[in-house]
Amino acid sequence: MSEPRYSEAVKITWLLVWRGVLLGLFLQVAVGLISGFIGKLVGAPKPLLLGLNNIVAMGLWFFWMYPYLVSMIFEKHFRGFRVLVVRDHEVAVPSAVQLRKAA
Repeated sequence: MSEPRYSEAVKITWLLVWRGVLLGLFLQVAVGLISGFIGKLVGAPKPLLLGLNNIVAMGLWFFWMYPYLVSMIFEKHFRGFRVLVVRDHEVAVPSAVQLRKAA
């Protein structure tokens, strides 16, 4: 078990960025279409619709889509490594200071 190298961190970040942008764009468009349709039916003003659209889309993003993206990281097998969660009480994980002393 070791800390991720820079190239591995870039691969993980890239997964979050490109999938996050695509899913976020899809989510924003879907919420915008639904809220726009409902807003037209009830005659709501456009600024109110835009504000509600952003609030709903951000809420869905942070509480539903972002955890889904993070779970995708744990399922993905990258070339040469995987991302795992290691609980401190299950495995004794050495601290960075202990690793430097051992090296």
